[in-house]
Amino acid sequence: MPERVLAALAYLPVVGWLTALITRKSLVRFHVRQSFLLVGFVLLGFGAWVVLSWLIAFIPYVGPILAVALFALLVAIYLLIIINWILGIVNASRGSRRAVPLTARWLTPKA
Repeated sequence: MPERVLAALAYLPVVGWLTALITRKSLVRFHVRQSFLLVGFVLLGFGAWVVLSWLIAFIPYVGPILAVALFALLVAIYLLIIINWILGIVNASRGSRRAVPLTARWLTPKA
């Protein structure tokens, strides 16, 4: 299977990560790390929303309203993650080793 196809498959969480265990190609491993970070952002965002909403809900009258507003923020963050996920798939299918904006800080080499 071509390296670009395997790199694009890396964005499917379980299947892509298992492909990285099988292949030793650097392009695939780069995109698997990027996919892993994006899924980590999804889980971290949801966990932070649950904890903050639970804490804010104890504030009388405005607590539940603020919890709903936090959910709107979570939806906006998820849309940003989906856009980055699509950009990653496009970069992988082109054979490019370009990091998406959310993960560029952790995946680009330090100079």
